Amino acid sequence: MPSLLDKIYSRKKFFSPNHGEIIVKKFFSNYRVMTGNFFQTGPYVNRLWRKLLRAVPRRPRPKKVLLLGLGGGGAVREISRRWRKVNIVAVEYDPIMVEIAREAYLKNFESDSFQIVISPAEKYIHDCREKFDIIVVDLFNGKAVSPQLQNKDFVLDLKNILANDGYALVNFDRSAKELIPGFDQYLSRHRNIQYITNTTAVYRQFGRGNISDPLPKGFVAKEQSRLYFATELDPRKDEVIGQDLNIGVRTRVGFITLEKYVGPQEPEITRAGALKLITWQPLGAVKKKERWFRLPFFGERRQLGVAKIENENYWQEWSLRARRQRKKWLEEKNFEMFETDINTFKTAYRGSIKGGLILGIGFLRVLDWQIKHGNKYIHLFVVRRSSDQKIVAGLAVMDYPDVSESCHTISFIKNEVRNTAIGVGMIDYWYGHCLKNNIQFPNFGRVWQKGDPHSWKGFSEFKQNFNIHQIIYDKPYYKIIF
Repeated sequence: MPSLLDKIYSRKKFFSPNHGEIIVKKFFSNYRVMTGNFFQTGPYVNRLWRKLLRAVPRRPRPKKVLLLGLGGGGAVREISRRWRKVNIVAVEYDPIMVEIAREAYLKNFESDSFQIVISPAEKYIHDCREKFDIIVVDLFNGKAVSPQLQNKDFVLDLKNILANDGYALVNFDRSAKELIPGFDQYLSRHRNIQYITNTTAVYRQFGRGNISDPLPKGFVAKEQSRLYFATELDPRKDEVIGQDLNIGVRTRVGFITLEKYVGPQEPEITRAGALKLITWQPLGAVKKKERWFRLPFFGERRQLGVAKIENENYWQEWSLRARRQRKKWLEEKNFEMFETDINTFKTAYRGSIKGGLILGIGFLRVLDWQIKHGNKYIHLFVVRRSSDQKIVAGLAVMDYPDVSESCHTISFIKNEVRNTAIGVGMIDYWYGHCLKNNIQFPNFGRVWQKGDPHSWKGFSEFKQNFNIHQIIYDKPYYKIIF
C-alpha cells in the first residue's frame, strides 16, 4: 500500500532503447517526464500547448486531431479539455513512452474517441489516407527537435493530411530559425507564438486569409479581363489602357488624368503631358515600392473567395457537409434547375426580398448593367419546385472566358426551402456550367473579414464549404506624375 509520501511525490526510472534513461517525477497530480535532463512532458509543456491550442477557434468544432509525439500524454489532456469528445490519434514511436504516458497524464483517461498508434511519425503520415482538422507536431530526440522536421517530404506529407480548413501547430523550440523556412514553402504560417524559450507556429493551407500566400496557379484577376471592363465601365468617359496582365483604366477629370490598376505586379506607367494620379491595388503582399505612397484613411483591404476546378470530381475537395448536401440534392426529385431569362429571374428575386430592400434593388441594377453591356456572358439559373412550378431559388453569374473566371453576382433562396440542399445544389450546377465552358475559377465574391458587417458572416461561412482560396486585395498605393 503506497505511503502518504508516495501519493505526494514519487520518482521512477525507465530505460528505453530509443531514449536511454527516462525519469518520471510526480508531485501531487503533476508529472515531469525527462530524457537527458530535458522535459518531454510537464506543467511547462502543458501550459505551452494550452496557449497554442487557443489559437484555433472553438467553432467550428474539429472532428479529428492528430498528435505527433505523445510524450507523457499531457497534450492529449489539453486537447480533450479544449474540445470534449474530439477524436484524437496520438502517434508515438517508443513503446516505453506509451507505457509512461499511461501511468502519467493518461492514467484513468478513458475515451472511445482516443487511440495510440505505435509508429515513427514520418511513416504514419506518409501512409495515412485520411484528413485531420488539427495536427499537433511535438517531435523531439532528447532535447533536440527531430531531424524529420528538416525533411521536405515530411512537410509535404503533413500538408497532404491536413484538412483544407485545418490547423497545424508546430513546436520548433529553439530551432525555429533553421526549420521555419522549410515549412513556409508548403504551408501558410499565420502566427508565431512565443512561450518563454519555445517558438511555436500556427500553419494552415495556402489561401486561408494570409496576405503572403501565393495566388492559385493560373489565376488572373477579373480586373485584367477586357470583357470585365466592357461590362463595368462607361465608354463615354473611361478608356482601357495597357496590355497583357498590365491592364488599367484611364479617366479624364478636368485637367487631371486618373489611372487605376489592380493586380499582383507593379503597373508600367507611361508619362503624359497632364497631371496624372495613379492608383494601384495589389493582390497579396508586395514589397514597399519606391515613389508609391499610401493614404492612411483611404482605400480598404478586402478578400474574395475563389475556387479552382481541377477536374470533374471537383466536389471531392468540398467539406464533408457540402458533399453530403450534394448527394442529397442529386437524389432530390421535387426540384429542377435551369437557365432562364432576365424578367423571370428578376420577378422571382424581388419576391424573395424581405429586409435589405435598398441593397436588393442595388443588386438588380448591377445585374441590369451587366446584361446591357455583356449579355452574352451573363447566366441566370433558377430552381423550380415541380409540385407547384414555383421558382424558389436563383443564381446569377457573369463569365469572363478570357481569364477563365465566372463571378457570382446575385443569389437568393426563399425561406420556405432554406432547410433543403438547394444552396449546395446551385453551386454544383454552377460548377457544371464552368466545366462545360472550360472555366477554371468560380469566383464567390467577397468573404467576410474583421470589420465587415456581421450580417455577411453567415454567407461567408457557407462559401468556405467549397475549398475557396481567399485572395487578398490589399490597400491601394498611389503615385503622382507631373
